[in-house]
Amino acid sequence: MARTFTEADGYSVRDLLHFGVDHLESARILFSQGANCLDSAGYLSHLGLELLLKAWHLHQFKAFEDKHNLLVLYGSLKPHLDGPPFSREQEELLQRLDTYYELRYPRQHDPIETGSDDWLPIEKLLDTLWDQMPKELSSVLFEIAPNKKGGRVLMEMKK
Repeated sequence: MARTFTEADGYSVRDLLHFGVDHLESARILFSQGANCLDSAGYLSHLGLELLLKAWHLHQFKAFEDKHNLLVLYGSLKPHLDGPPFSREQEELLQRLDTYYELRYPRQHDPIETGSDDWLPIEKLLDTLWDQMPKELSSVLFEIAPNKKGGRVLMEMKK
């Protein structure tokens, strides 16, 4: 049985969205940096999308489970979409993105394929997802301070 997390465990919709969006932005950059960054880009794409879906779960159901399957996470949200569901092609992409969870470790047998051309379809999938989410979730993004994250203040060194 999967463990369930709530706000009482220290999770917030805002933090999950913030981390998810930042992982996806990092993935976007990594997809353009060359072959040595593709596995990380794919894995961060999965993680970012997973966190967006878990933020929606926390908002919708007041909890999310310790599960990583994107199809399962998205599937339980289908009755609560503000827009049309993913197309068949987008569901197939979601299924492929689900395999990117395995990019965190080397796999000699049954390798996971990813490439620099993956980002554009992922970006289109994310655009559709934002349209499907309750508007109060997407409005939270505009309230997020980029340098305040997870109870920390992030600082950059001047060059």
